[in-house]
Amino acid sequence: MDFTAGRVIASQQFERMSKGINHSFGIVTGGVVSTSANITVAISAVAARDYVINGAVQTTAYAGGTLALTTAHASLPRIDSIYIDTSGAVGKVDGTAATVPKPPEINDTTQLLLANVYVAANDTTLAASDIEDKRQLILPHTAFLPPFSSSGTINAGLSATWPGTWSLGNTGADGTAGAAWVVPTGFIGLRRATAFFHSDSTANAVVTVTAQWAAHGEPRNTHSDTTLAIQTVACVASQMIEYDIITNLDVASLTAGDVVGINLNRLGTNGSDTISIFYFHGFRLEWY
Repeated sequence: MDFTAGRVIASQQFERMSKGINHSFGIVTGGVVSTSANITVAISAVAARDYVINGAVQTTAYAGGTLALTTAHASLPRIDSIYIDTSGAVGKVDGTAATVPKPPEINDTTQLLLANVYVAANDTTLAASDIEDKRQLILPHTAFLPPFSSSGTINAGLSATWPGTWSLGNTGADGTAGAAWVVPTGFIGLRRATAFFHSDSTANAVVTVTAQWAAHGEPRNTHSDTTLAIQTVACVASQMIEYDIITNLDVASLTAGDVVGINLNRLGTNGSDTISIFYFHGFRLEWY
C-alpha cells in the first residue's frame, strides 16, 4: 500500500508550490493528516489565521477530528485529496480508481490541500506510507514596534523594568503610548497583532487600543478602527502579558503602502484599574 507506487502528480499541485512561495496559499502549522481506524484519517487542529486560501487570511479555526474515506474499489487503487476550506471545515475529493491513479483536482478558490491518500484496491486499513503530506508551509513575517509616548515616562534603567518601556500613569492616572508601521509591499493580511506590557503590582489594568491608517495623499484618519471596548486585564506583578489586539487592525482596507498608527491607552482613572504603574513594551505584528 505504498503511496509512491505508480503515482502521478497533477499539474495543479505543481502550481500550488509557486502559490505557497508568494503566500497566496499555505498554512503555518496544523492540518496534519494521519491514519486512524480502518480507512479513516485524522486531521490535527488548525488555528484561526494560520492558513491562507486564494490570497485571503482565513479567520475560522478547525478544532481537529477525523474523516472517513469512501470504500476502496474492488480491483483498482485510487488517490483521494484531503483539504481544509474557507469555512474552516475539512473534506475530501475522491480520486478515480485506475491502474495508475492520479490525484483529483480540488477547488483552489475555496480549498487548501492538506494531503493525498493512496487507497489500494479492496483496502480496509491505511498505513502511514499511504498518506503524503501536501501542505504548503508558509512562514509569516514579524515586526516588533517599539513605543513612543504622548503621555508617559520613558524608562532607561534595568532596576524596575526594561529600558525603552513607557510608564503609563501612576495610580489613578491615564496614559497613552503608540507606534507606527508602514504596510509592506506584497501584504496579504495579518496573522497576529499583540501588545506587550506588565505591571508592578498584582491587580487589574484597564486598557483600550485605537488605530487609524491612510495611504500617501489621503487624510491621516481615512481609515479608523472602532475603539476596542474597555478591557480589564488581570496582571501579576512583573509578569509579561501579551495581549491580543487583532480586531483593531483586521479590516479589508488595510493595504500595502498604508501608514498605520496604533495607540495603547491605559485608563488609570477607570474605577476598575487598580494597579500602580503600568509598563508598556510595544506591539508585535505578524503578517503574510
